[in-house]
Amino acid sequence: MTTLGERAKYARKNCYKWIPGRTKGYTQNDVADQLGQTRNSITQLERGEVASIKPRNLKIISAFLHIDADWLITGNMDKHPERIMYQAFMEKHETPTSQSSGHVSTPTEHFEDMQQQAARLEQISVIHALAGQILNNAKNKLPWTQMEKRLIQACKEVINP
Repeated sequence: MTTLGERAKYARKNCYKWIPGRTKGYTQNDVADQLGQTRNSITQLERGEVASIKPRNLKIISAFLHIDADWLITGNMDKHPERIMYQAFMEKHETPTSQSSGHVSTPTEHFEDMQQQAARLEQISVIHALAGQILNNAKNKLPWTQMEKRLIQACKEVINP
């Protein structure tokens, strides 16, 4: 991506990767609506047919797409939205170094830890579903079943992994 237009198009189509709650990118019409312009003007910007961009429009596009204006203008990779997102993720999930060994967790260790957390969450969701079924059984005054035994076993597995 060497031009402002290419970066604007990339950000428009890929912003869902760094905007929480978005599941897809924006259309040219979405960006045009934010700027109070036509879709054609966004097409021209993305094709590089626009000689310059007004600071006001640059600010609106940057805010709307959750990107750094410096990256949009210069292509400075330190300001690339996915790089910023990755750095924020790493800072959030950084584990303190061990005082005794001086060990610093690697991305692989972070991934393995996240996998373990996901497995525990899955177990907890199974427990939650079983507990709901038990409550239904209790409402209907049904006797203890195999389900209750599975719930007790699942709880033991989560408590003592």
